[in-house]
Formats: sequence, C-alpha cells, structure tokens
Amino acid sequence: STNLYLYACAPLLRLTGYSTAGVKLISLLPGVAAPPLLFLLARRVLPAWPAALAAALLAVSHWHVTLSRWGLDEVLLTAMAVAAVALLYDRPEHGKAKALLLAGVIVGLAQYTYLAARLLAVASLAVLVLRLAWLRQRRQLDELAAFCAAFLVAAMPLLAYWFTHPEVFAVRVGELSIVGRALGGEPTLLLHNVRDYALMFFTRGDLNPRHNVPGQPMLDPLTALLFAAGIVVAALQWRRPGPQL
Repeated sequence: STNLYLYACAPLLRLTGYSTAGVKLISLLPGVAAPPLLFLLARRVLPAWPAALAAALLAVSHWHVTLSRWGLDEVLLTAMAVAAVALLYDRPEHGKAKALLLAGVIVGLAQYTYLAARLLAVASLAVLVLRLAWLRQRRQLDELAAFCAAFLVAAMPLLAYWFTHPEVFAVRVGELSIVGRALGGEPTLLLHNVRDYALMFFTRGDLNPRHNVPGQPMLDPLTALLFAAGIVVAALQWRRPGPQL
C-alpha cells in the first residue's frame, strides 16, 4: 500500500485503537458506502426501482461483503470507482465541469489504493476521448482537459515517484502476469486464464477462503443472469454514453 493510503488509515486506527475491529473498519466503511454510490450511478441511466435493486444486490453480495471485512485497499478502490463513473456520466445541467474535475481528483487519488486503479484511469480517459472523437464539440475538449488536469494534480506525487523509480511501477504486475509465459511458449495459458476468469462468475469461483466460500461462484444465479444480460445490452448499445461507462 502507498504511504498516502496508510496516512488515510491512521486517523481511523487512532480513534478505534490498533485492533481487529479498527483494521476491519478500514474496508468496512467504503464497503458500506459502495451500495448508495451505486444507486446514484444507476440513477443516471435507470429509473429508481432498478437502481435500488442494483444497490441492494451489491449490499447482499457475498463477494462484496466478504472482501469488505478484511481491511483490504481494493474495497476503497471499488467505492471510488463507482463515484468516479457516476461523475463522468453527470448531466450537463448538474455542472459538468465541476463533475469532471471531481472525477479526475477521485481517479487520481484512487491510484494510491490498489493497482487496478490504473485500469480505472485508462477506462475513464478512453470514454472522454471517444466522446470527443464522436461529438467533436468544444465542451468535450474542455471536459477532457478538466479531468486530466485534476487527475494529474491528485496523482502527481505518485506519478513523480514512479518516474524516478520506474523499477517499482510494475513489480506486482510482474509477480502476477502470465503474459510473459504465454508469449514464451505457453500460448494456451492465456486462453485457459480467460476461460477460468469468465467461469468464475457463473460456475466455479475463487478457492481462497479469505476471498470466497471455496469454489462457490462469485455471483448468485440471479445476479449472474443480470450481469450477463447487462454485458450483452451494453455491447449492442456501445455507442451510447451509458453502455460505454
């Protein structure tokens, strides 16, 4: 974990004491915040009742509940990602420039949590670039500039550290990545990995008891069905702002 993330945890641990409960609260609080944030995101594109259903399903998801009780920084990233995407989809009448600035700050600060936040930054930037390419309006250029400026200000200390210490940028990725093995003579390894991750949602989940009931699918049948349907609908309507996000 980065120093900034540890500094953010320190006040909470000072209040609760260096105890098991205090450590769990580090991930419990963002875990509790994620469902209402998801409701706000869903309301950008859905009526109230399906938005509430989405939030409720997340609140009772065994995957989300389990991981949000271990003091892991990934859970904070989840809450920040939902908040950032909601701001990226904010309507112009709600103050788009301010929303994009805040989204940039959130995505920038998210870089201090789990390393998957890098994908959040790439995806957010891609959405804004696609909007600019399709609509070709000055407003989209202003939105892109606002997001990038806020992101750089928030992430600058970490970006500067990565720039001066490039050897640490991909340490964790290098420990986990199978791309090198796949390119080095095991091409089927990548296909097997994609297959296993796809099946993780529906048939056979994580075997690590810290993350999951060993072997249980990460999604229950109802949520899995809705997830698959959502992927199909988003793919068919990929030119619309909602499915893009």
